[in-house]
Amino acid sequence: MKYPFIAIAAAVLLCGCFTSEKPFYQQGDIVTDDRLVGTYDGGKPYHWEVRKADEGSYDVTVVGVGPNKSCLMEFTGVLFRLGTNQFIDLLPVIKACDHTSEGTAPALGLIEMLQAATIQPLHLVVKVHIGINEIGVGGLNDQWLQFAKQDAEEFFLNWRGPIPPLPRGPLRMNPDTQLQRAFLVRFGSDTNKFLFETMKRL
Repeated sequence: MKYPFIAIAAAVLLCGCFTSEKPFYQQGDIVTDDRLVGTYDGGKPYHWEVRKADEGSYDVTVVGVGPNKSCLMEFTGVLFRLGTNQFIDLLPVIKACDHTSEGTAPALGLIEMLQAATIQPLHLVVKVHIGINEIGVGGLNDQWLQFAKQDAEEFFLNWRGPIPPLPRGPLRMNPDTQLQRAFLVRFGSDTNKFLFETMKRL
């Protein structure tokens, strides 16, 4: 069974980006909660539009508001639970922007080929609390991530390599789903590591 992934990018503007090449969940971790469906005001220059998609997944569009109204990003993703905590595994939707002429056979255009060769969508994990008229989304504390070697060295790429991550640069998880789940079980309830903001339903 195929499970696409969901959308929520705005939270990482406030907190640290925590990405991996592999999903952060296993099939048995997947849950659904249709209270997630709706449009939410982030109180910043963006809002979320969350729609139900295939079984076990949601589509989410993050839309700029005001001067950036035309700017948006789409994701698909999976809501999942580990212990008492819920998370969303997010993967951006890379849309082709170069198409063949109408009536011709489907083929990759120049931009599509460039996208395929250069863009690597990465999974992003966000902790989530779902209420009746609001949702809370929690990104990882950026300051803690920069010193993660002290608490969780084994979970990250590059710490043991010759070139460590740049200061304040995003860290990437070791692409092992079991290891990623272990990280979320270990730190998922730590409110000093996951910082939340609340978004109201419109």
